[in-house]
Amino acid sequence: MIPKPLMSIMLSDLQSLCDASAPETTTMEFKEQLYLLELEKAEGKRRQVEELCKDVSSLANSRGGDIIFGIAEDSDGKAESVKSIPSIPHDDLQRQINTLLRANIDPPISITLHSIPVTDETVTIVLRVDQSTNAPHRVKYRDDKSVFWRRVGASCVQMDTREIHESFKANDMLSDRIKNFVHNRVNGVTTSSELCPIDGEGAIFVHLIPFDAFSSTVRLQREAIMEEFSSFTPTVGGAGRWRKNVDGVCRQSSGSETHFRIQIYTNGIVEIALGGVLAQNNSEKYLHPKTCMDILEMLVSCVSRMRNLGLSSRIWFFFSLREMMGQVFNTFNHYEYDGKFDRSTLFLPEVDVSDLCVDSFPAVARLVFDELCSAAGYSTSLRVDDDGKLHFR
Repeated sequence: MIPKPLMSIMLSDLQSLCDASAPETTTMEFKEQLYLLELEKAEGKRRQVEELCKDVSSLANSRGGDIIFGIAEDSDGKAESVKSIPSIPHDDLQRQINTLLRANIDPPISITLHSIPVTDETVTIVLRVDQSTNAPHRVKYRDDKSVFWRRVGASCVQMDTREIHESFKANDMLSDRIKNFVHNRVNGVTTSSELCPIDGEGAIFVHLIPFDAFSSTVRLQREAIMEEFSSFTPTVGGAGRWRKNVDGVCRQSSGSETHFRIQIYTNGIVEIALGGVLAQNNSEKYLHPKTCMDILEMLVSCVSRMRNLGLSSRIWFFFSLREMMGQVFNTFNHYEYDGKFDRSTLFLPEVDVSDLCVDSFPAVARLVFDELCSAAGYSTSLRVDDDGKLHFR
């Protein structure tokens, strides 16, 4: 998989693969031409659809990855040159492929396409398959036959009964391990039982968790992390210097109290904690939406730097709050009562930010504010425009 958000991949990235004679891997496959899905003969079309489903399901059942169309290979199966393919309507092709996948794979899988212009009439296409949280997936063939495929190196291999059983078990465990990690970290800080406390009343926690952190032996070098994040400027709590610790590297606010900390683990997890988030107006304390937006605005830069460090797997984003029982989430709408949170610790649902970039950030921010407003009892949400700007109602 190319370690960049899908929509940020450029022709130069594909040319770099060719210049380096990059081989196919567990997460990347090259094809000179698209699947021939419009063949008139039913038998030929069926074989093309089966190849599509095998390739996609094998990636989803493994670590996810990219299928790149318009790359010619040499005799050793390495990227040799960008050949490009005739341009076709992007949305129609994506819709057609997803329809075929839904009809022939169980549980269904959806993919995303990115077309990269080469000339006025030709393109290369990157088809991205996310590592599945609903694996394993089976391809349905004729005569009620089904096959579970997985990716091994550059090949698709059929899973045996033991591997299918282990895949079911591992997938359930992965989701649970990720969520338990977030809960344990937030609760550990809250009780000061295992972590240095975040000072100040009320706190926000952000976790960016690559799937490889729990499903492989990823271990980033601390020096590489510090170099990549050396120019990172937090939008809040920017004081303090990067330093190494037992988990990886961290940066926290200076002084006798810790109101801000960012921890980057050697397994690729990024954790941001901000304390003292409750503002006060006369005798009433409240959480200001701008505080939430300030911390959200760090996400795009963090995900980009994670990709630069070579983390290519799916990334889940978690937004959590503590010490919020009875606190107001102030939307500054004088025509509606002040919504209050009904519990001390809130864990918002995970959001997939694998392809997060400037253009997709507003959609992620809207999801967070929709959940926050619902948690506070509001009937409507705050508005985030297409430029990622927050507007009060």
